[in-house]
Amino acid sequence: MESAERFAGDLNENYELIMRAWPHANALRNVLAGNIVDYAAALHGSFSIIEIGSGAGESTSIILETLHFKGLLERTKFTSVELDPVLAAKQKKSLQSFIQKGVLEVIVADAFSYLKVSPAEVYNIFTSTWTLHNFNADLRLPLLVDIYRIMKSNGLFAVMDKYVPDEPDEEKRTFAEQLGSFHVYKSAGRKDLQSIMKAHEIEDRAPEYIMRTQETFKVMQQIGFSNCNLLIRARRDGVVTALKRKV
Repeated sequence: MESAERFAGDLNENYELIMRAWPHANALRNVLAGNIVDYAAALHGSFSIIEIGSGAGESTSIILETLHFKGLLERTKFTSVELDPVLAAKQKKSLQSFIQKGVLEVIVADAFSYLKVSPAEVYNIFTSTWTLHNFNADLRLPLLVDIYRIMKSNGLFAVMDKYVPDEPDEEKRTFAEQLGSFHVYKSAGRKDLQSIMKAHEIEDRAPEYIMRTQETFKVMQQIGFSNCNLLIRARRDGVVTALKRKV
């Protein structure tokens, strides 16, 4: 059920090469981290963050480093949930200093199941990167419901994912642009990877997986989220924030 099942094997093993087709990734991650830190800075006392589908900790590390730079690390409790034990092990190794300080806990678990049994209203901030779109719509809805449930009142939802344009022409243009970017794999002698990523991108566009931005906002608002906002988009990827309504 976990999204990592759609992003496994060759994809995880060739992550650095794959990311050549997403040169905007770190710019989006910096926007994501910046908004999380700005929100956290306004909180009083300690605060908790949960990230699902955290992989090897690419976004986790940027968020934690930004919190450290802003002097907020001592107030932070960060829970990172990743299904793949190999990726979780990489994360534990690269972010060992944060684990030793008691700031970070890396949990090997299926995110869907983990959230389902988590207590209500325990996290100030929810975040993920390229995770939610891997759940089909029938699973994404209950996942969003559980995300909302485990967030504290007025908590922050901050996610980097495939929030594609709602306008048909712009959606088609960005899809073609993304497919075109996969030529970097052929140039690197990995035509097989080009085919794999093309197939993955086509599947992401299928009706049961595609996340059109405004359509997604309507679903989130029906659950109870407010202030849904697309902060930035590059091609088909964007950073979205929202708040859990005060209760």
